Amino acid sequence: MSHPPQESPGFIPGEDVKSDPLLPPELLPDDWPARAIREQYDAYERSYRRVLRQWIGVQ
Repeated sequence: MSHPPQESPGFIPGEDVKSDPLLPPELLPDDWPARAIREQYDAYERSYRRVLRQWIGVQ
């Protein structure tokens, strides 16, 4: 069995990131990393799903 090509580095968010509350911007410190982490994870998930669909032959 071959494996799908490595298109992007793997990223698994910790439970603390997944359960991070979506606070209003005025309550977040300037250096709060949650938004950037969510954006990186969303990009990874899109890439992973695309590669997985190609690998299993689903469009």
